[in-house]
Amino acid sequence: MKTKFNLLYEKVLHTLTEDVPGNSSTTREQSGGFNVGDRVALAGNITSSDWFKNQPSNLQEKIKEVAGSDLNIFVHEVKFSEGNQADLGVPGFTVRLTQELAPGVLDQASQLVVPTKLCEFLAPSSERAQAPIPDSWRGNERVTIKPEPVKLVGEEDNVSPPLPQTMKSDDGTGKLVDGDRSLPEKDTPGQPGGSYTGDYMNMGSRGLGT
Repeated sequence: MKTKFNLLYEKVLHTLTEDVPGNSSTTREQSGGFNVGDRVALAGNITSSDWFKNQPSNLQEKIKEVAGSDLNIFVHEVKFSEGNQADLGVPGFTVRLTQELAPGVLDQASQLVVPTKLCEFLAPSSERAQAPIPDSWRGNERVTIKPEPVKLVGEEDNVSPPLPQTMKSDDGTGKLVDGDRSLPEKDTPGQPGGSYTGDYMNMGSRGLGT
C-alpha cells in the first residue's frame, strides 16, 4: 500500500512540475524546498559526499564540470522517488538541474539529477532576470578610447570667439568674410513680362504658335 501511494504521489508531483518553469502550483514545503525555475548552485561538498563517490566515473566528471563552470544553474524538475531515500536530504526528493548556455537557452541534452541536500538555493524564478551574467559569455573589450577629463578654458587660452564661427562665411579662398545676413527691405521681382522659354525654344517654327 505504501509503495502504491508513493507511486501515485510521484506521478501527481511530476505532472505539476514538469516543464512549467516558475509556474508550479506546489509549495517549497511540498517539493523539498525547491521549485521549478529556481536558480541554484551545487553544494561545495558535493564531490566529497558519499552520494558522489557512489556515482559512475562519467557522472562524476560531469558533476565536476558543472561545479567548475560559471554558467547559471536552474531547477528543471523536482521529483519524489519511491522507496527509502532519506539519505538524499529531504526524504525522497531529488532535483533535475540544467545549465543556461545562453540567455533563455537551457541545456536540455545534458542534465543532472542530484539530491536536494547537495544543492544550494540562490534565487526564485521570479528573480531570473537578475541572474548574474557569466564571465564566459563576455567577449573581448573592443573599445580602445581612453576617456580623459575635460580641460577647463583659462584666461590665457586663445579661443576663437563664436561670432566669426557663426556670422561669417568662406569667400572661396579660405578667408572668412561678412556674409549676407539681412533681408531686403523691398521685393526684388524678376524681369517683367515675356516668356523665358523663348530664349531656348522656337515654338513658332513648329507650327505651335508663339
